[in-house]
Amino acid sequence: MEDYAYILDFNISPDGKGLAYMIGADRFTFLTGVIKKGTTPKIGEKYYIGKDKQKREVIDVVKGRISFQELTEGARMNLKDVLKRIVKENETRYVDFLNNAKPINTRTHTLEFLPQIGKKTLKIVLERRPYSSFKDFQDKTGLDGVEIFAEKIYRELSGKDLVKILTIRI
Repeated sequence: MEDYAYILDFNISPDGKGLAYMIGADRFTFLTGVIKKGTTPKIGEKYYIGKDKQKREVIDVVKGRISFQELTEGARMNLKDVLKRIVKENETRYVDFLNNAKPINTRTHTLEFLPQIGKKTLKIVLERRPYSSFKDFQDKTGLDGVEIFAEKIYRELSGKDLVKILTIRI
């Protein structure tokens, strides 16, 4: 189970009952949850949803997992921006990925599964390793690491990419 989730979208009815559409901070799990009465979540914000119910300030009950297709249109529209935030907040993890990714076989490298990285760009990325940050990566390659990783994660979660290197299968 996820301990934290980011709000993608929410609905609050006139009687005060609310439902939030969320993405887990660690495993990229799509979830729905009941919003505590008297609170209003902020889209893109990270909230505690773990087992300790007393620590939950905004989400009262996590109802369960949902699929990408079950997200509201608003949640889908906000997803890329939230993924960019998640990637930025976990910069070290993704920079380490760039620095440590290995070839899959003699013809294909793991980094080629990232958007904007083909054979020619791969050569540049590998030659200029290691990277200390996304800024360093951009300075050395001209590529926006946050955009690349957010797009790849979005493609994996939406089912557009069958090869999953950054998300888990549910």
